[in-house]
Amino acid sequence: MSPRPPSVPDAPAADAGSVARGLFCKEGDYWTVRCGGKVFRLKDSLGLSFIAYLLLQPGTEFHVLDLGDGGSRPYVASCMAVGVPPHQ
Repeated sequence: MSPRPPSVPDAPAADAGSVARGLFCKEGDYWTVRCGGKVFRLKDSLGLSFIAYLLLQPGTEFHVLDLGDGGSRPYVASCMAVGVPPHQ
């Protein structure tokens, strides 16, 4: 049994050299997501705003209540390149 809490992974995070690049862009009422050579267009939602907010601050822990009250959306950039871990 590991002495670490369940939220701490046993293996280290992937290094920057093994991370693919992706794209997460808000374009009007839709988000464009590119990952692994595939492109998806998703209708804007509160959950996608939360994902974008979290992607802007990698490695930072947040309590779910810090993300918003459900009625407001956190500030997000309109387009960002993101690192995507390789498939295992």
